[in-house]
Amino acid sequence: MKKRAEVSKIVKKWKENNELQLPKFDPKRVEELKDSIKYPDEGSFDPNADETIF
Repeated sequence: MKKRAEVSKIVKKWKENNELQLPKFDPKRVEELKDSIKYPDEGSFDPNADETIF
């Protein structure tokens, strides 16, 4: 329980200082990146294939 209290204090401090370790991307940047990476890569998956490796 002591460890949990210590961690809670650390996380509370992060929240107060707006330093959470979670990404908070600018919406404009998200739009810039949208569709910039082709995924899955061509040839890596074929939903119409008769056989799969699984």
